[in-house]
Amino acid sequence: VAAAASAPLEWVEPTEAEQLSRAGAVWLWDQLRRSAQRCGFFLAASGGADSSCVAAITALMAKMLAETARGGHGASAQQHVVCELERIAPNCADVCDAAVLCERLLQVSFMGSDHNSPQTRRRALSVAAELHAHLTVVNIEPAAAAVVRTFVDATGTSPKYGKFGGVHHENNLLSQAHGRLRMLTAYMFATAGPWARGDYGTLLVLGSANSDEHNRGYNDRYDCSAADINPIGSADKALVREALRWCADELGAPVLLEVAEATPLSETEPEEEDATDEADMGMSYAMLSRLSSLRKAGRLGPLGAYRELRDGLDPAAEVAMARQGKLFYFYYAQFRHLMTSMPPSMHATDYDPDDNRHDLRPFLLNCRWTRQFRAMDAELAARGLDAALPQTQWADGPMQVPRTMSGHFHYPRRSNVELGHRWDAFPDAPSLAEHAAAAAPTPPLPPAAAAAGGAGTDEARLSDAQIEEQIRALQSELERRRRRPRA
Repeated sequence: VAAAASAPLEWVEPTEAEQLSRAGAVWLWDQLRRSAQRCGFFLAASGGADSSCVAAITALMAKMLAETARGGHGASAQQHVVCELERIAPNCADVCDAAVLCERLLQVSFMGSDHNSPQTRRRALSVAAELHAHLTVVNIEPAAAAVVRTFVDATGTSPKYGKFGGVHHENNLLSQAHGRLRMLTAYMFATAGPWARGDYGTLLVLGSANSDEHNRGYNDRYDCSAADINPIGSADKALVREALRWCADELGAPVLLEVAEATPLSETEPEEEDATDEADMGMSYAMLSRLSSLRKAGRLGPLGAYRELRDGLDPAAEVAMARQGKLFYFYYAQFRHLMTSMPPSMHATDYDPDDNRHDLRPFLLNCRWTRQFRAMDAELAARGLDAALPQTQWADGPMQVPRTMSGHFHYPRRSNVELGHRWDAFPDAPSLAEHAAAAAPTPPLPPAAAAAGGAGTDEARLSDAQIEEQIRALQSELERRRRRPRA
């Protein structure tokens, strides 16, 4: 008797947040099982959306592995996963328990400094607790002070934060000391963290910078953004927040909803309780995501992006949008080289900026975008609008790039181009006519001038009539050779 046909399955399209989360979990597991001597992951948790999303994806990986180890996806998959887990985590008490497995595979560290707010610290600790990750709290402030002390002892100078009278270079030295110490601390725990817990092997360091920050260059080379792999490197901020909301329900971790709704804070300097990422970058994450997509998926430069976004805007909004477009492309070009040292990311979107893998654009660009910005200004001027970037003068040097980081700060934070590189001193690229003239071949010298060594005198210059005579002679010689019979 033939078996009754089963009802056809109905396909339900997963949301982008679910796809990112589940694909990221599978990708992390694939990276871990293929890495020799790796027994888990290390993640620097800041209490923000990005690191919390990476922690949630890793916890989801542990949940999916535990389900498979219990036989939820067939005997063949169960045998494979149990065998791999026995090799990677031989001391795990129960591989069928998602909480136990996550505590064994994910080590999280909150590397706090004097700049972190109590709310950030509380969220970071709550995320680790609700996801059942192994947590270590590290105070990096003494180490950062010791690093700065080496500079003071070597140079005899004492750097100060900008709001306390320091210039840009002093400010960067102090703020970057914390970020790069976090990288050092991360790899220290990745190397010896399992040993300290009585285990063996090393950990893969997870990165947690999103694609918006990569495109904007909102990180420092070899700071806490340095890692081995990054599951959200191709996702923008909006997708990261959606993934947090989905994981909050899937993993039963309500703190992830709180993290998703929290305002991203920079917390890189003292007395900055209200220093938001968006104010620090000079534009909203929504605008940053839109421009990032136009740059990669739309294949548009500054002028094309401006034309794409200006439709339907009133004059004031168009001017603001044009200025933000200039800002984005300026900082993108200035910091594009940082992507050459970013960790590999999971390729999940069409706007992925991962250099050398999914985005082969040049990493050395003219950050002035001279012709494009002038074309934008010309189209605006034709309608009586002006989107020129503000230019100001300060005691420690001219600032020719817009002051994007202001408002809640006690002083204007500026980039190294604004002060150190002297924006207004950059030479313009030669025009096409000048380039063609420079590339034109030099006409041959007359016999007398050639015999005299080709001195650059007026007598050595050929007249138009002489040049035409030589061209006719060359054409005649060419025609004679064409007519010559071949041997």
